[in-house]
Amino acid sequence: MEEKRYYYKVSLSNTHRGRCIQELIEKGNRAVEAANELAASLGAESRTDRPGRLFPGVGIGSLKFHRVPNLFAYQFIGKGEYIPNMQNEKGQEIARKIMDLPDVTSDDFRVAFGIPINRQHTPQWFIYNGKAYLCSRYPLGEEYETILQQEFDSKRKKV
Repeated sequence: MEEKRYYYKVSLSNTHRGRCIQELIEKGNRAVEAANELAASLGAESRTDRPGRLFPGVGIGSLKFHRVPNLFAYQFIGKGEYIPNMQNEKGQEIARKIMDLPDVTSDDFRVAFGIPINRQHTPQWFIYNGKAYLCSRYPLGEEYETILQQEFDSKRKKV
């Protein structure tokens, strides 16, 4: 038996909940920019996200370089990816910089979306035309406008 799903939308600018979601997005975008800036300052050509992040692009999981980087500072982990080499001070210093990057936590999501603390799953969501669209395994409350699955699916295809 398939689990029931609830579908919602909320304006990002005309509602309290929407403004909370917009603030979360802005925080996430700042965190992504900080990770990009750090990766560039370390001389990396690209990076992967920190594993397990709820907001795409946040953190640094590994770095990719045009050429093999200083192996005192970095450790090869495969597929052209490197992580800080924790066996020496230079690698530990890089790791501290990575750990100090801004983050978006599950608590940030719970607050922004009004998710009860006892819920372990965050809703599927996307932004389209100034509105957040959500699909949840549980009801989210009156702050959201209930919609049909067809509306959710049709807007998702346009994103």
